[in-house]
Amino acid sequence: MSVAKVKTSNALDGMKVEDRNDSLNTFIRQAIGKEPLLSLPRSGDNSFQWIHPLLQALDHQDLPGWPLKIPMQRCDKCHREFFSSVNYKRHIRVHHRLRKLDKDSSKNRDLLGPFWDKLSAEEAKEIVSLKNSTMEDVPGTTVIKSLASLIRKPGFPVMPQFCLKAGSSLLDIVQARPPRFPLSSQDLFGILDDASEKTFLSGPTLLMRRFIFDKEVGKIGLDPKNLVAFTCFMLEQKLVEAWLADKDAEALRFQKLLVEEEEAAQRRQAEILERKRQKRLRQKEQKAKEHKNGEVKLEK
Repeated sequence: MSVAKVKTSNALDGMKVEDRNDSLNTFIRQAIGKEPLLSLPRSGDNSFQWIHPLLQALDHQDLPGWPLKIPMQRCDKCHREFFSSVNYKRHIRVHHRLRKLDKDSSKNRDLLGPFWDKLSAEEAKEIVSLKNSTMEDVPGTTVIKSLASLIRKPGFPVMPQFCLKAGSSLLDIVQARPPRFPLSSQDLFGILDDASEKTFLSGPTLLMRRFIFDKEVGKIGLDPKNLVAFTCFMLEQKLVEAWLADKDAEALRFQKLLVEEEEAAQRRQAEILERKRQKRLRQKEQKAKEHKNGEVKLEK
């Protein structure tokens, strides 16, 4: 008799759970206006039958119908969306001169690429290392540790997949992991484009820093939502500084060569003038000698 009661009770409980899940699925369907990506399991379902769809649903957070959509910031002028406020502020700062910006960005990219590609692996690693870098009161070592903690954090980070992937690649780069080097400029720029949400090389980093962080680099930059963009921003600043330093050094080399060439030209001109002077002097001496010889003949 007791066995029958237990079976009846279990059956009723299972029916209640199933009814509750059906009701919740109906509520979700009505709330979002379409079928949810993942329905709650029925009481008789094996957990292995729905854990795989759960992982698939979490991997497609940007699809329509996903109830936990990641909040994004949208530009009022072009309707582009940004996950990081760092990238969003950088975009809107230069949006009013977007046409000129596109030309400047493309030109700088064309110049920066050959500079990066000519570097040795050791030179490239030295440039992208953030260990000895700081931005205001935030040391590069803190940024690296925070990024590593974010990327390796167990569970599902609440950020777009492209951002998570770019963050993982950035971590490999700033830590100079051997598989990443040598790294072509095309691959590097692709990673920086993803991490910056296509704002890489959009305006001078020094001017952007004042506008974006407003003397709160630590608070804004180390925010998990901005950490990938902030790491990218620091890396871009180091890369541009190294490129400009190389341009200055190259300009000095050209200036030195120009001075040396000018000095050589002046020496050549002085030698030519001296040869002409010596020639005129010899001619004068020759005429004086001939004139003297002529007078001697007349006396005889």
